[in-house]
Amino acid sequence: MKKSLLSIVAAASLMLASCDYNAHNFPGLDNGGITDLKTINYTMTAEDYAAVSSNSTNKKLAANNEASDALAAVKTQNAFSLNAPASIYAPAFLDAKWPTADNGSAVKLTYNMQQALPQYLQTLNAGMVYTVSNADYETAWGESGKKYFTSSTTPEANIPTILAEQFDDAANGDVVMVSYSMADDDAAAGGLDEQFEQYNQANSAVSPAIVNGWFNVCVEGSYRWQGRGYQGNGYLQNSAYNHPGGALDCYMITPAVRIQSGMALSFDMAYRYYRAAGGHLHVLVSTNFQESTDSATLVNNVSHATWTDITSEFNFAIPAENGNNNLASAGSYDLSSYAGRTIHVAFRYLGDADGETTTVQFDNVQIKNVNAAVTSTTPVNALYAFNGTTWAPYTAKTVLTLQKSDFAVMGSNYDNFSASMSADHYLPIFLAGKYPYATEGTTVIVAYKYFANNETSLAASEYVFKSGSWVKNTAMEVVTDQFVKNNGVWVYDPSVVISLSPIRNDAAIMAYYQAAVDWVWENVDVPAGCKNKGEGYVTSYGNNDYYSGCSAYYNNVDLRAAKAREQFAAGYEGMSDEEVVALMEERLIEVLAHALEALHPDAAPVDGVDVTYTVKVPLYFGTNVTTCTHQIVYRVVGVGQFEYIPDSFQPLN
Repeated sequence: MKKSLLSIVAAASLMLASCDYNAHNFPGLDNGGITDLKTINYTMTAEDYAAVSSNSTNKKLAANNEASDALAAVKTQNAFSLNAPASIYAPAFLDAKWPTADNGSAVKLTYNMQQALPQYLQTLNAGMVYTVSNADYETAWGESGKKYFTSSTTPEANIPTILAEQFDDAANGDVVMVSYSMADDDAAAGGLDEQFEQYNQANSAVSPAIVNGWFNVCVEGSYRWQGRGYQGNGYLQNSAYNHPGGALDCYMITPAVRIQSGMALSFDMAYRYYRAAGGHLHVLVSTNFQESTDSATLVNNVSHATWTDITSEFNFAIPAENGNNNLASAGSYDLSSYAGRTIHVAFRYLGDADGETTTVQFDNVQIKNVNAAVTSTTPVNALYAFNGTTWAPYTAKTVLTLQKSDFAVMGSNYDNFSASMSADHYLPIFLAGKYPYATEGTTVIVAYKYFANNETSLAASEYVFKSGSWVKNTAMEVVTDQFVKNNGVWVYDPSVVISLSPIRNDAAIMAYYQAAVDWVWENVDVPAGCKNKGEGYVTSYGNNDYYSGCSAYYNNVDLRAAKAREQFAAGYEGMSDEEVVALMEERLIEVLAHALEALHPDAAPVDGVDVTYTVKVPLYFGTNVTTCTHQIVYRVVGVGQFEYIPDSFQPLN
């Protein structure tokens, strides 16, 4: 009997001991089941991002959201994105990683978030690459064999037309990187090539003609050269017909041209309504004509310049009396005798309303080296943008467009990056060499070609000089969000962090400070009997208060005790500086809660989730602050209602 009693007592003791062990190690066992309540801080790894992309639940979600590509990119980019956000695709990952977690479990998940790149980078990266073809050069020159541009047949004058033909469906804002060759030789440089295409609208007439660098001046009479257009061709024209002043003597003078040996002058001309009596074209050359923007001075300079008449060197087709010719080549004149000198060429109309009224037209004026051959060219890459009507050089942002010479500096024989030559690796080194004296915060946008899958595309990256190195703007942010398990499902905790940085005139930040100041005026100053701003805690301008220190003018929190007394001495009578600051800090907690109520009236609690709003602020004590220094955390306790979390007013690290 004694042995049996001891056994029973021992068994009972063992059972009691087991209950204590279970209660300590398996919470909930005595209530009918084991609970697994987790509180975890977790940072995602590359393997985790891959798991997110391959998760079967996520794949179904992405398919329904038409975001399958974005979900796949979570693996390759090691980041969530705007099209595949953690709020949607992290819950299935959490459920797979912690399948036994019970309701009430919480995970603070730290992950990479790929934000949207700035719009200008998106536009550049969506652009195309076009290489000027031999046919394009032939169209530009009007002849075959020249596979380059020069300072007379310029890319700026020809590329817009080329792009208009190649991209006839272009949309406003489209960008193209154009690759072409530019002649290096002096023989191809200089000269003149004027086609008057600004007047190419059908049947247009512009009087007087205004051509960049040219001078349109009458030394007698008033009919100056006109810009005309017919069947898509622009040209210049003059006639003394119906000229009210009788005699007409008018000059159209080219810009100054530095002549090299082998250069020749050529142009097209036509006589219309021909009168043998007069109204004819004369071609003159001067080495001492003085340019001027003053009309009276210009007339005087034309009259006093020495002009050599070279009209006889050309072949003008002469029609019958009152007959017409079409524009045709007048031949060319070798200007080598002027080599080394600068000249102006004048197209002079001499006529009279009394019978000397021939109409003169001329076009396609060129001064170029007809003998010298171009022996070398330089490849050029240039950005062009479409403005909805025409193509023009890209000017929306200052962009460093990489040239083949830049890639040579990086040790490449090509003019593009590729999988075997990573832009992310080479560009920081290249920029360090190109900008050795860059200062902190300097930003450079780099546009370049990228070759992959047998195609060359336009790419662009933005780099910022930080702490002695060039750092790529990836728009990648490290984010920490809370997820909680509620009713068997992981739910994103929509807590918010608001940084009220001291950035002057930032409207979004200013709105919070102004909401705080307005609350002080309406709920503190007015009830105290203030009739006008400036009589209480709120300043006369209505954008600062020294109840809480909020300043919508400076976008900071001014906690200077002296300024608070200066604004409203009665509010701080008999208090030390330390006591003033402590009171204003207490009031800051109160006032910011009301600012949140005003600006976030739809904030709402979530079952099982501790929804918080963290407000970061810069406290100003007289020493300049450039960033937020403290944070205050509020809990959402009702729709549009915020409650301060004790001891959360803390300095930031």
